[in-house]
Amino acid sequence: MKSSQHIYNAEIRRCPRSPEWKTGALRGLEKAIDGTEPQPSNYPAGSAQDDAWRAGYDYGLAEGKVQP
Repeated sequence: MKSSQHIYNAEIRRCPRSPEWKTGALRGLEKAIDGTEPQPSNYPAGSAQDDAWRAGYDYGLAEGKVQP
């Protein structure tokens, strides 16, 4: 099984998404693969940054669950 950091480095780090989305994706991967509780979003609720972080988190969760 690949680590969350390995998947992030290979598939997400260089993608053209916002830093907020990428951070959320990494936290979602960590939750799905490592079982760690993520740090919550640091952005104000309802802001574009918070929305991006949450979308990235959802992506990371889904991606981490399909990894062998």
